[in-house]
Order: sequence, then C-alpha cells, then structure tokens
Amino acid sequence: MARIARTWRVAYCRRPVIMYRKRAGSITTTPDPRKFLSRARMFARWRRDFGDLDEAQARALRLAENDSYLTASWEFRKSNRLRAMGCAARAFVAMPRLKSLKSLAAALASHKLYMASLIMQGVFRLAGF
Repeated sequence: MARIARTWRVAYCRRPVIMYRKRAGSITTTPDPRKFLSRARMFARWRRDFGDLDEAQARALRLAENDSYLTASWEFRKSNRLRAMGCAARAFVAMPRLKSLKSLAAALASHKLYMASLIMQGVFRLAGF
C-alpha cells in the first residue's frame, strides 16, 4: 500500500468497500506475537525502501517498529522467553530508549527465573520430593 501511495494518487473512502471476516482464535483476533513481529519488520522495510524520508518520518517509523517489537516481546514472555529477549533487543536497536531497556531487562530476568525454577524442580526430583 505504501508503494502505491508513493507512486499514484490515492483517496480515502468513508464507506467500507469490503467486509473483513474475523474468526475466533485467528491471528487477527488474538494477541499473537507473530503479527507484531510482522508489523515491526514491515516498518523496518519501509525505512529501508524509502530512503528519501525526512527525519520526522524516519523517527515515526523507528518508533512504530520499536513499539511493535516491544509488544511482541511482551506476548512472547508468556510462551517463549528466548524470543522475548530477542524482540526486546531488536526494539532497543531500532530505537534506543529506556522503555526498550526495561523490557530487555524484564525478559532476561524472566528467563533466569524460569531456568532457576527448572533447576530446582530437577533437584527436588533427585532428592525424592
């Protein structure tokens, strides 16, 4: 869509042109971290493909990329702590800010606590508890 808008004239239509179907449990109706990763990659691609952006436009895209990676990190913390750390690190690289650093620290702490709990479970099993 962005390439079309940069090449041809586009207009906004107030009425819906199509009806979008949503199903329960689909990626569009659940907070699936993959959609936030996809969104972050899209913003990064736009910054790379459109080299003639002014500083405000590039900053807005970096901020959107950062926020998408942070949301993906938050959602991945529930299921995949390593990917959560990776997303938080990418957020920091996209736009270094305190929010990104806090997310990275939280993902790292969450992973360390998880590993410590696995070790303790193994110790308790060996001890016969």
